[in-house]
Amino acid sequence: MTAILDHRFYPHIIDLIWSHMDYESVAASREVCRGWRKRANRVLQRHLTVRPAPYPDTDDFLLSVKSFTHPDVAYPSFLVQRDDAIHSGFPATVTGMLSDESVKDLFSNIRYLDLQHVQGMEETAVLLSLVMGLKTHYGLRVTRNAMQLYGDVYPEADTGVYFVNSRETTEGNPLVSMYARSLVINLDQPPISYGPLPDDEVEDEGTLWEWLSSYTPGRLKQLTLVFHPSDEERGTFQTYAAPNPRAVAGQTIRWLGDRWISATTLLVGMERFFRSMDEYREYKRQMREYAAHQAERITGTPKRGRNLKIFTHDEYRKRIGDATYTLYTEQ
Repeated sequence: MTAILDHRFYPHIIDLIWSHMDYESVAASREVCRGWRKRANRVLQRHLTVRPAPYPDTDDFLLSVKSFTHPDVAYPSFLVQRDDAIHSGFPATVTGMLSDESVKDLFSNIRYLDLQHVQGMEETAVLLSLVMGLKTHYGLRVTRNAMQLYGDVYPEADTGVYFVNSRETTEGNPLVSMYARSLVINLDQPPISYGPLPDDEVEDEGTLWEWLSSYTPGRLKQLTLVFHPSDEERGTFQTYAAPNPRAVAGQTIRWLGDRWISATTLLVGMERFFRSMDEYREYKRQMREYAAHQAERITGTPKRGRNLKIFTHDEYRKRIGDATYTLYTEQ
């Protein structure tokens, strides 16, 4: 007797298989069927970047998880789409390079290409000019070979998912991404800042925007911050000298800075830092007051404070669905 594992009849078995697959296995699973290919693409495009191997004279490549660890922070990747590069007003020198015989096959079988960003080069046009040069053409060839193997890994790169490890994050090297309009950032520590309270002038220093400095108001449609406290941090703020929910709310608003007002900003999982749900609910109430006050100070109306939304993990899961929740919050 032959048993067929079908997601319609055995969804729990299929989900269990996927939960134990590493990223190389996920990539290989794209060959199973169309449904598995779509599911694998969703995982790969949000969690991985393709890199040349660190040793020379090989065609090997690495699949690296997107995270705020060196060198991901120091050398973020741009998602570049060939059609965008040709039709979006790039200088003639860049579009000429893209149409050159020596590199035109670079984009022949792929839609998106992850190019390693060189620190200090902020413009995509300049970046493309740089990577099309002879010094880095080998790296592109390796990346191209990897993409030929893995196919259209980045078909819808509008959402970027990152994981911040506070013990490994490199200070002073911000995340840079040109095309993602929605960011999901998973953090392992609370949003604590010891700068001025919400009534004072807010600067980028000491805030979330220190390492999101490439994003300007209006650029992001949605920013989601998901908190995963470690066991020793769960249920207490004493370590961070925040004695009550009001103080925690004040520090959170300070850490958020003021540019969150221009985008929908979701805080997820703050309940895990409090000892009781009563404390969490008081924190949430104070956050709404602070958000309305800050929005009124900056925009003249407290209504913009509604752009800040606060959810527990369970509420967020219900909001976006189990599959998307797993995709966005599990590394």
